[in-house]
Amino acid sequence: MQAWKDYQEKNKDRFLEEMLELLRIPSISAKSEHKEDMRKCAEMVRQRLLDAGAGKAEVMETAGHPVVYGEKIINPAKPTVLVYGHYDVQPADPLELWHSGPFEPVIRDGKVYARGSADDKGQFYMHVKALETLIKTNSLSTNIKFLIEGEEEVGSPNLGKFVRDNKELLKADVILISDSAMISMENPSLDIGVRGLSYIEVEVTGPVRDLHSGIYGGAVANPITILAKMIASCHDENNHITIPGFYDDVVEATKEERELMSKAPYDEDEYMKDLNVQELWGENGFTTNERTGIRPTLEINGIWGGYAGEGAKTVLPSKATAKVSARLVPNQSSVKITELLLNHFRSIAPHSVCVNAFEHHGGEAYMTPIDSKAYRNKELLKADVILISDSAMISMENPSLDIGVRGLSYIEVEVTGPVRDLHSGIYGGAVANPITILAKMIASCHDENNHITIPGFYDDVVEATKEERELMSKAPYDEDEYMKDLNVQELWGENGFTTNERTGIRPTLEINGIWGGYAGEGAKTVLPSKATAKVSARLVPNQSSVKITELLLNHFRSIAPHSVCVNAFEHHGGEAYMTPIDSKAYRAAAKAVKDTFGKEPIPLRGGGSIPICSILEKELGIKIVFMGFGLDSDNLHSPNEKFNLENYYKGIETIPYFHKHFAEA
Repeated sequence: MQAWKDYQEKNKDRFLEEMLELLRIPSISAKSEHKEDMRKCAEMVRQRLLDAGAGKAEVMETAGHPVVYGEKIINPAKPTVLVYGHYDVQPADPLELWHSGPFEPVIRDGKVYARGSADDKGQFYMHVKALETLIKTNSLSTNIKFLIEGEEEVGSPNLGKFVRDNKELLKADVILISDSAMISMENPSLDIGVRGLSYIEVEVTGPVRDLHSGIYGGAVANPITILAKMIASCHDENNHITIPGFYDDVVEATKEERELMSKAPYDEDEYMKDLNVQELWGENGFTTNERTGIRPTLEINGIWGGYAGEGAKTVLPSKATAKVSARLVPNQSSVKITELLLNHFRSIAPHSVCVNAFEHHGGEAYMTPIDSKAYRNKELLKADVILISDSAMISMENPSLDIGVRGLSYIEVEVTGPVRDLHSGIYGGAVANPITILAKMIASCHDENNHITIPGFYDDVVEATKEERELMSKAPYDEDEYMKDLNVQELWGENGFTTNERTGIRPTLEINGIWGGYAGEGAKTVLPSKATAKVSARLVPNQSSVKITELLLNHFRSIAPHSVCVNAFEHHGGEAYMTPIDSKAYRAAAKAVKDTFGKEPIPLRGGGSIPICSILEKELGIKIVFMGFGLDSDNLHSPNEKFNLENYYKGIETIPYFHKHFAEA
């Protein structure tokens, strides 16, 4: 009608400004700090409904965020349309990727850039302005009700009860929802179905705190490694979901339905170009449109654990967590699938970690019937020996001297898929998930014996002699106490070696941190654009950190599928070092310890790394001796780092004896 066009043209600037005002409110339902913003937004929606001409509008309480209800009843005998929408929005993370503030709407190239502009503030607000147009032009021919909720992005946990308690209020002939998309302006479409959702969070816990990866790596299970293996096991070589029972209730699409779907315009080159991917990914035997529409999918929406800050931190993390969602098809029960997911992740975890898996939210699939809707000064540093106290001893009762430290190779691996984070329901199953790919890459680095599988990794390892292993075995070790201190139920590491050997004479590979996708409070159903891991290897004498770093970099680059891009780069490295126990420096240190502790120290290879050691020896031509007075339990590289005063004073007492004995040698 011309009257509508005229009214809308006359008021379009106001309509836009009103929407922008809504978009400026950070109504993020998943984050509790935005509770007041949620209330503010609800109140604004209520007022806008009244301003538009609704005869009634109110903010109605729920156990969570409120619902806004509004109505315009012209004649009870006429058809009633219930408009559903939501005023809550997804978290805006990662903020650094926004070109403008997510809640500071900007118009560029004819587009409004802001969180919620399409999902769903902009879309439901169309209905509010349509109501105004109809009322102002005297042309409203139906009763209109509005149900605008504030918890859609967290799974609508309280809407069910609200609806049950307000059946009469919400009574209508049809529900109208504008929270979906069409193919294009040139190819308009109507969604006749949406996939269901199951959303869980899996938390894998190992030791009671983040650990020094040199001291404990190779002996204690790394929760990130375990989580990666668990995630990787969820898809087979055909990208088919391996969880028992997952497909049991899937009703296969008919030949006719698949033929109907094939008529939708689809340009694979344009699709990949838009997402900046070189290859698509998904369940074999189905097209991209089928993978994203009629097939159930499993996506990792976020993953984190360990250190993800700038630079490197060689920790063995205490915990790793992933947010996991499944998009379901009609006839699959979200309750059943959620239970399958929870039980699967709990059951496949080894005893070396604890798994806490819990549900976020879910929902059923729906179909509308189509027949109805990272050296100098040599002279200055000239000396006869280098003495280092940057290591630990077994205990005050069992003094020890480190005779070696492991080398280090530290890299970062960044896996990039699509050009941006994607909606996991629209793209999940068709585009490779960088977190899934990274998890598979990480999982492939150890075999069933926890042996590192990277070709060439062990080539230069000099095996410890029988005599050296026997000497190491004299170190006091209580496995029960070790596990109790770390709060783990089972130890982990390379088969065929003891814990002390794993942390001293064997090279190890650890994931020090991992992140990707959404890791904030609540749920966000994204298929992430990027996933990153910090990876370090502790090396033993004769292994070159340069060579191993190159092996690591090349390995991660080579095993990545074409559906993602991998950027792998070095952080830092250093060579392993060994102090000869027949050297005068070592003998002087051993005598000094015996003088103050009353017993011979046990020679140990420390699990940590001091990269400067090999450089100092190479450049200065002298040996190094380690005299550490700390303890492994001092939480090195962990929170609550400590140093006992007794050890501090004992070190002050002992070191002068070293100088005495070394001078006499």
